[in-house]
Amino acid sequence: SIKFAAVLTRRSLPIDNGDGTLTFVVTFKGLYGQLRIGDGPALLIDAGTLTFANTFAVNADGTSTYLSSTIVEVRGPHPDALSDGAILCDVVVPALT
Repeated sequence: SIKFAAVLTRRSLPIDNGDGTLTFVVTFKGLYGQLRIGDGPALLIDAGTLTFANTFAVNADGTSTYLSSTIVEVRGPHPDALSDGAILCDVVVPALT
């Protein structure tokens, strides 16, 4: 079973970068994700605090375009988030074989 997002979320006001872009800082605190097969032990746990800086370009018509997301702070184990999901195969395949 997969459990996601039992977290508190905090979002900053937009930060004007002075170059036509805005950054929003988003912090997740709690259980970000957990993976188990059946009633077995947790194969993967992402928990603690994880903070992202999300940057957007402000277009002339007032709309915005997503540019990037960067992890700026990690407290606690976050193997899935730090691997951008690549670790899933590393833990699931051995558990199924």
